[in-house]
Parts: sequence; structure tokens; C-alpha cells
Amino acid sequence: MLTVKEIKYGNESTFKFIVSNANKIDYEQTIHFKSVIKEYSGYNFMYIYTPSMEVISSVFEFLNFQIRDYAINSRIKALQALKLLYTFQKVIDTDFTKFTAQDVMSFRAFLRGHSSSSNFLNLQLITSRTASTVNGYFSVYRDYAKFLGVKKTALLHRTNVRGAQSHHLAQEYYTSIKTPTNKKEVPWYISVDEFYKICDFVRKDNDIVAEIIVRLMYESGLRIGEVLGLTNDDIFLEKAKEGLVPMLTIRNRVSDATYQKAKTCMKVFTKNDYITSDYSVNNYGYQRAFASYELYDLINDYIESTHAKYLVGGNENIHSSIMADRVVSSDDITPNFYIFVNKYDQLLTAQTWNIRLRRIFETVNIHVDKNKKKHNLNHRFRHGFAMYHIKYQKIDKVELAELMRHRSILSVEQYYKPTIADQAELKNKFVEDLYDLIPSLRRNSYE
Repeated sequence: MLTVKEIKYGNESTFKFIVSNANKIDYEQTIHFKSVIKEYSGYNFMYIYTPSMEVISSVFEFLNFQIRDYAINSRIKALQALKLLYTFQKVIDTDFTKFTAQDVMSFRAFLRGHSSSSNFLNLQLITSRTASTVNGYFSVYRDYAKFLGVKKTALLHRTNVRGAQSHHLAQEYYTSIKTPTNKKEVPWYISVDEFYKICDFVRKDNDIVAEIIVRLMYESGLRIGEVLGLTNDDIFLEKAKEGLVPMLTIRNRVSDATYQKAKTCMKVFTKNDYITSDYSVNNYGYQRAFASYELYDLINDYIESTHAKYLVGGNENIHSSIMADRVVSSDDITPNFYIFVNKYDQLLTAQTWNIRLRRIFETVNIHVDKNKKKHNLNHRFRHGFAMYHIKYQKIDKVELAELMRHRSILSVEQYYKPTIADQAELKNKFVEDLYDLIPSLRRNSYE
């Protein structure tokens, strides 16, 4: 019997594995692979050390060269995934390239944190992980195996972890025919028709703030934090060959609230960060997005009508909550302020906006989750932005990654989540194209 016991020291886990026979311990060893992140010249280098404190060179090359352009959070996820992989292969004394199907099942249970027992393995674990997290780890393992040139191993079989049905190893990976239900499908993205319904409602409701916000998310692909973090300095016209083009600058400021953060832009901690060279680098310190001329005019109309009292007479009238740091040099004496405010002329918070958005969804009969938040209402607009360009503009992954402001094309795959209707449409189109190509396939061709 092999027993694997997790021991926590702060946020770090070590694993003790014990070989026993008839309740008698034959062998016992503590295993600890150490993950380290070190910053050099503004870049985070990642390492995994073996229990004998040797750097795993292939992991170092993969994390710091193969996927160096990935977002920092994606690289940290890969670091953690590989640390657990090397820990487990040490536990069972088998290189991952030689894992059997049974080894993979045990490894999945190990990753999930299921304390369970079988005839050969007893897991006593503390840290638990969701099925989606473990599936993400296996995506890392496939990329890592490809990087190493490994083409054949049970670890590469694409079998998704299901939600936990039982803590018993043998029951976690079964498949079964489920009884059909009338459960309504919750789409991951806002369709063109739904976007029209939302815009039509907020216009009739004279809710200009709601219209601008949903259009920024759906038409320009902004995240809600990026929208709420926009200031009057961030909306401008830029000279181009075709003339003046409306642009939006997305960046982080020290004055930002937590919910106003730009996810994929440089994080700032003090105002001194504004004068660093990194902060002025496009697609690192800041990002840019396009706006339509109509939306640009609508934003400016809102600013002039809502913030007019701030544009004259100095700063004495401006509410402190909407004051924003000015991060670019300007001769403009107008204070910099966050664009979106509530009815009390204070900063519009994510909580207030989310309540308003849920009411809009319910009013126009767009399905929302009840008692859970699996399908983020705001992010459905960004998904809609992606799906529109995929379905109607027929753009490829490289173009989509650029529009979505992702550094890697792998990151945009998460946005392709067709509904049942989308899938049916694709299947029907395939069949029609096939039958057009070979007309004799049609049943009525024989009649």
C-alpha cells in the first residue's frame, strides 16, 4: 500500500509518501519540490527546484522561453501545474511519459485533492481544486509534452474531469447517458439580437450610462473593470491616414478602486510607476481599443451634460470619489476624473452597476443564473464581441487575439463557446454543403 499524505506549512505543501505492508511501514520519505519566482530587469523568471535543490532545466526553458509572452497569471498556473506533476511522478517513481491509464486516474484524484483509498493508493490530502482548474493543468501538461517532443503517453489523452460525483477514485471518471431535462441553456455570450433588445430598452429608459457601458463592452471588447476605470484623459481622437480615429486608452492608476483594474496592463503601486519606461510601452504599460464615431460622440455628450460643473470654475465642485490621477503630461487645467458616476455624482461602483445590469437582463428576458454566478453578466458582452467577429467577420485567431488585446492566440480560445443553436446551424450548413457537392446523397434524388 502506498500512502500519500499532504502536510501544509503556511501556503506551501509538502508530501510524505509511505510504503507499508500489513500495516507495517517499510519505507517513508518527504517530498518537496520548491517553486520560485525571481524578478530580473522587470521580467519574472520562474524555477522549480527538486528536493535536492537542483533546477529542472526543461521546466525553466518552458516557463521562461516557450511561454514567456503569456500573461503572468497563466505562467504562474503553469508553474504550479508542473510542480504537482513532478511531485506525483516522484511519489509513484514513474516518469510522466510512461504513465499508465491507472496512473493518470490517480494523478487526477491527487490534483483534485480527493482523500480516498484504493487497493494500491491511499490519498490523505488537504488542498482541493475544481474540475476546471485540473482541466487547465492538463492543458499545460499537453503543451509541456509537445515542447519536450513527447507524442505518446496516457497523460495526453483528452479526458475532462467531471464535477465530483464521489470521493472514490474509480467513480470519478465514468460516463453515462443522462436523462434529458427541460433545463434552459445559459449562453456564454450576448447575441446580436440580445444586444439589440438591451440597447432598445436602455434607450427607451433614457439610461445613457447603461447604453455607453454595454456598448463599450460589446462593440469595443472592454472588460467591465476597464470601462469603470476610464477617465476623461483616456478618450481622444488620434490622427491616422484616414483622418481622426476615436481611441480609448486602458491603463491602471494608483487612484483606481479594486474593481477598476485593467487585468492585462502593468500593475502600479506608487505614482512613481507613472514615469517608468514600462508604463509608457503599448500592450504592456497600457493598451488601446477602438470606438465608433457614434459611441465617441455619445460619451462626450454624457461627459458634457454630467460633468459640466467640473469643467468650469476649478476643482472645488468635483466630488473626491471621482478624482483620478493624471498620468500623462497635459496643459489642460481641467481635473482628470472617472467618467461614470451614480445619481449622487459619486463614483459608479461595480456593485451598483451589476444590480442595474441584472435588472436589465431580467426585463428583456435574457436568462441569468440563480443563486450562483457561473455566467458572468458583464463578461457575456466581451464574449459577444469575440463571437461576432468569429461568426460574421470570419477573422482568424491571430486577428482575434489582437482585437481582444491578448498576447497569445491560445488565450482567445476560451471565448469560442457556441450555443446549441450555433452548433446546430454549423452542422446543418455542413450537411447542406455536402449534399450540394454530391446531390445524389439526398434521399429525394432516388425518388
